[in-house]
Amino acid sequence: MTIFAQMRSPTTKRSISSRCRSIRTAWHILLRFQPVASDLRRVVAAMKLSSNLERMADQATTIARRARKLNQHPPLPEVELIRPMYEQAMSMFKDSVDAFVREDVDLGRAIVPRDEKLDELNRVASRKLNRAHGAGSEINCEVT
Repeated sequence: MTIFAQMRSPTTKRSISSRCRSIRTAWHILLRFQPVASDLRRVVAAMKLSSNLERMADQATTIARRARKLNQHPPLPEVELIRPMYEQAMSMFKDSVDAFVREDVDLGRAIVPRDEKLDELNRVASRKLNRAHGAGSEINCEVT
């Protein structure tokens, strides 16, 4: 299954919807009970995670739509520049969710330096794309 098919899959959409329902449930718990500070921190962290997951899902949908249009054209050799970024980002995403679920602070902190590597992969791919498609072109391929 391709990356884009995974993003569009009903399982992914159901998972995100399920997490949003979980956040609504968390709000109800906050309103009905008097949580201790650690409970409150966990609920707030889950709410932040949920909003980031929703944003990521929206971006994945946009990427999938654009990819569907691009797939109507012959593949570009530069598409392989994206694979290392995808692998790095997915690894970071999985580890960040694991860190949250297991409450593993060390794993969570270890993700931060990996973001620098992802930024560098993005810069390298952007330079190569800009070079391959003309230095004077108006296309800026860097994603921020």
